Amino acid sequence: MRDKLIILLVALLVMSGDLYAQKLIKGEVVVKNTIQPLENALVMVLNKKDSLIIQYCRTDQNGSFLINVQDSGEYILSVSYPRFQGVHKTLKVSDRISDKINITLDRLENIIDEVVINKDILRIKLNGDTTEYTVAAMSLGKNDKVGSLLQKLHGITVSDDGTVMVKNKVVSKIYIDGQEYFSYDPRIIVRNVRADAVKKVQVYDEETELTKSTRINDGKKIQVANIILKEEAKKSVFGNVAANYGSKGRYGLALFGGLFNNSRKIGINTSISSLASNEIFVVPKIIGNPETRNYALTYNDELKKNLHFNNEISVNENRNETTTDNLEKQFLENDFRSNFSSSKNQSGNRMLRLNSRLTGNLGNDLELDFKLKSTAGHHLYHSSRYAVSTKEDSSIINSQNDTSNVNSRSYSFNPFFQIKFNISKEKRRYLLMVLNSGNVYTNAIDTKRNLTYFSKNTDTVVLDNQSVNKNTAHNLFSFLTYGTGIDKYSNLSLSYSVNIDSKNESFLFRDTDPGTNIPNDPSYNYRSTSKSEGLSMSYSLNKGKVQTSLSGYVLASKLKLHALSGDNYNLKKDFLSGNFSLLTRYQLSERSQISSQYKYNLIIPTIFQMTAFRPIINPVTIYIGNINLESSKNHFFNGNYGYFNSFRNITIGSQVEFSMTTNPVISKLDIDEQGKTYYSNVNDHDMALKQFNANLNFSKGLLKNSVIIGPAINYSFSSFSEILNNTLAKNKISNFSIGGTLTKQNRKTFDFTLRFNFGIDAVINDNVKSKFQNRLMYVTSSFTIDTKLYLGKGFQISQRSSLEQFGKDVYSDKLLKQKYTNVQITKELNKQNMTISIKAYDIFSSYNNVIQKFSPNRFLQYNEGFISQYFLLGLKWDFNKKI
Repeated sequence: MRDKLIILLVALLVMSGDLYAQKLIKGEVVVKNTIQPLENALVMVLNKKDSLIIQYCRTDQNGSFLINVQDSGEYILSVSYPRFQGVHKTLKVSDRISDKINITLDRLENIIDEVVINKDILRIKLNGDTTEYTVAAMSLGKNDKVGSLLQKLHGITVSDDGTVMVKNKVVSKIYIDGQEYFSYDPRIIVRNVRADAVKKVQVYDEETELTKSTRINDGKKIQVANIILKEEAKKSVFGNVAANYGSKGRYGLALFGGLFNNSRKIGINTSISSLASNEIFVVPKIIGNPETRNYALTYNDELKKNLHFNNEISVNENRNETTTDNLEKQFLENDFRSNFSSSKNQSGNRMLRLNSRLTGNLGNDLELDFKLKSTAGHHLYHSSRYAVSTKEDSSIINSQNDTSNVNSRSYSFNPFFQIKFNISKEKRRYLLMVLNSGNVYTNAIDTKRNLTYFSKNTDTVVLDNQSVNKNTAHNLFSFLTYGTGIDKYSNLSLSYSVNIDSKNESFLFRDTDPGTNIPNDPSYNYRSTSKSEGLSMSYSLNKGKVQTSLSGYVLASKLKLHALSGDNYNLKKDFLSGNFSLLTRYQLSERSQISSQYKYNLIIPTIFQMTAFRPIINPVTIYIGNINLESSKNHFFNGNYGYFNSFRNITIGSQVEFSMTTNPVISKLDIDEQGKTYYSNVNDHDMALKQFNANLNFSKGLLKNSVIIGPAINYSFSSFSEILNNTLAKNKISNFSIGGTLTKQNRKTFDFTLRFNFGIDAVINDNVKSKFQNRLMYVTSSFTIDTKLYLGKGFQISQRSSLEQFGKDVYSDKLLKQKYTNVQITKELNKQNMTISIKAYDIFSSYNNVIQKFSPNRFLQYNEGFISQYFLLGLKWDFNKKI
């Protein structure tokens, strides 16, 4: 009996201990302004970090509830009941039993603005620089692709051509389960991989290829996205076939197919087209008369555990015929010159690309990364051009007629080998060795004929020649890096690198006309070598809410150049370049963080800027090198603040960027009375070029989160210097805009996306010596609305209407506007999993293709020939099968 009592006592103690280990949350729910208890109300405890449900229960007949949670900390307590306003409050749970919580719910008829908890909560998790979206319960169409899914995620936009942007930065790479898939064009994933196969989307900053391979931090980051698939989607065959044919000879055929079998991923992508795009939510112009053929195959497999192989091969063929009209105004001290040119161009390109990669572990302490990139290309180009230069009084300065025929072949071979020895995984010590070789070969034959007439002395210069340009470049880059953990939270790496560049180039000028008037033989043959040695250091700290990285490198370069041209030319220069970067990120809470980055770069001039070796192909365009150029210094600062609340469907983002370049290398132009322009570069010791950009954006879900509103404010400023006829001029361009989006995308009867923007642009030239200047201030505005109407039985009508005011024609003083309307009617054949469509682009023939550009002493306005107002008949078949 005694033994039984002891066992019972021990059991009671264990039970009480378990109960004590549980943290109790108790409370009562009543109707507001009454003492009436609310029975059967839903009470949920959510993880504050990612809004996941921890526990839930219903209130009893007295309105009381009792919930146990395992750990102390902060939670969200959510209470809801039909036709009552829900309550969500932050709750701190300690080790002791919590005090009783009193909750009052108000009836919806007493609430002016209805707030309803959306059952399809998008869960967002923030971890350092990674934002992770769990997308299991989103409203998607049957055959929607990844692009449609990304458009619904907070802070992500997908442009008309499939480009993905996060926080105004382009996503450079998109992975599938952490592996590359059609790496040369991430838009293939956006347009073709099925949205219903996606489990999670991760967006984060990734180091550049240079930093990842060398551990020498170049201070740059690229934006990437990782698509994590559902388990059932990892064994499937999917794809689509599309065909379009329409007016003006437009057509398009495309096939995409993917086979996923766990770690093995095979993809094929091919297209034959004379279109810019077959989507109606794009600008309705086709530049020139293009024809493209693309064939690509990717194979990704795990050869054995922790050893991955990826291979991509693609063939791209492009042909086009284009026409371009250019109108340029050059601002001189007492005059301005108008340069008009009209050109017709024919081009043909064929490129073969091969990318292979083998990466993984060759044992417990050895990691391998081998990459091979190779290309072979053939380029054909023909152009004919007429140009005339006039004074302010319209009198002619010179005129030109020229033709050019180019036949060029190029090859490249770039192997990369990296091996990493893990000396001690516990202490995070490793030794990294890399060899990277680059080899490029180019052979181009250019046959030109140029006839230039100078009105001042009635001279006519005839260039009738053939040039043979051969170019060979070799690069060998090697480095050794030692890395180690300092303590539990920080790491340090040190690197030594050697970089050797050699280049041979020959330009043989064969004059075929005795009337050619060239002062010196432009033929040349030169060899340049550059050897650089560098030391770098990188330190990182990751401790709780704080992440910091500090890195820098110093590079000493010796440049040697020997040339045989009109006279022997030798150049020896020593340069010192470097980089310093400091990045800090602080997690304010589970939903918000701030980050800042400072970078300093010492930028050395290029050989192209220092040497005068240029083929003379135009008597009015002469390039002059400057061997006395010095390095420039660049300071860059970036600050970011981000906040999101997936439970309330709110995101806030802000960014400030500032860049200043001192002692910059700027263009120097000298224009004589015959209209000849001499181009060179100089350092501006007294000028600092500045750029500034600041933006603030906000998004909020309305009406059960079926409508998303996203206002944004942006201000930008940039300066650019140039010297014209020994007079320094500086352009200052400012823009202030207010805009935003209003989006409804739940596929119920009617969806729409409204984009609007209103701004003020100012272009100011401070060249006070010239009475003809760019001093423009004008209002810009844009309004675009995309709509989709679901009519039932698989019918859908989509349209885009756009109106934009983007500048002023400085010649006619008329406002420049652009407007167009595209319409599409589709019918889904569900049994066959097909879609048929009729698409009409620019139905009112109102599109305007004028483009403007500004520089300190020049204004350029040009117009490319394009095709618009056409229609297409389309057929698309989507297939999806589980293996």
